[in-house]
Amino acid sequence: MYLGKGIEGDVLWSARVIRGFRANGKPTSQTIGYLGSILQSELHKPLARAEFWSRAIAKLDAIDYPITGTDREKIEDALMVKVQRPTKREMLDAQRMAAAALRRLERSLSAVLGKRQAQLAIKAATLRNGALSITTLFHGAGREVARRGADGDGQ
Repeated sequence: MYLGKGIEGDVLWSARVIRGFRANGKPTSQTIGYLGSILQSELHKPLARAEFWSRAIAKLDAIDYPITGTDREKIEDALMVKVQRPTKREMLDAQRMAAAALRRLERSLSAVLGKRQAQLAIKAATLRNGALSITTLFHGAGREVARRGADGDGQ
């Protein structure tokens, strides 16, 4: 994994599949595929880890390069050194918390947008960003509230 700078002093961990080879007798490397990234501050959050793993596995499946079963296991093991897969218990707890947060968000949005518009804003953000992208959902719904307030078409 690559260690890079994140947002406001946070560390961004990025995962890439690299192929090593020799070109003109010199060792060199080539990125075969980018698997994803996660902020250091998100490593303890089960939903963030689940989202990372979901995207990383999908991108690993889509790599247009022959990867043996053994190599794939090594890649996944290397990812697990830094980003643990969430346990079933962690996922159940996180899903309960996310559902409660969505209910609170819907109540807050309903006060500004009206119940039907709040439901549509949440559904649109979920479809656009994926069911696990709760942080993005909150930001997207917040932008919708701000836009409606600025346009004067809130209910």
